[in-house]
Amino acid sequence: MRPKFLFALREIIVVFLSGGVPVLLAYFLGGIELLDSTISALISPDLLLYYAVGAAVLFWLLYLIDDRIYIDPQSRTQAVLNFAISTLFEVSTNILGIFRVVSGLLIVFPLFVFAIEPESFQSVGFGFIQIGLMGLFEGGLFCWFHSKTKLKQKF
Repeated sequence: MRPKFLFALREIIVVFLSGGVPVLLAYFLGGIELLDSTISALISPDLLLYYAVGAAVLFWLLYLIDDRIYIDPQSRTQAVLNFAISTLFEVSTNILGIFRVVSGLLIVFPLFVFAIEPESFQSVGFGFIQIGLMGLFEGGLFCWFHSKTKLKQKF
């Protein structure tokens, strides 16, 4: 199989396992009460999502600066930049996890409601699915960028 297809398939599976499976397990193991508390626990507050996007953009910008602009490899500026990039690289794995959980939740929950109680499903559910699919795409791009990142500073 083609590597790009396998990469996309792996990302879809990871998103489903990260955000979708907890929703299904919560309902089947504890009913509506556990499902409600699980969704409340999985959805991050807005501030955390804004931070996640901001940190991802900062990581990308610093990496671009390091990749496109020549800075003396022996300078203190390069050392600070390398340290900042390696630190944000580690933080970015957590950020990617947040994207995956929320995307999986936004895709699976409306489909689950539609399958279990189609009469209570509202058209707003399709909006959640669209946002979840956009998050899946963004998370996939971020994962691809993350996998291509070459760190200059190793610990």
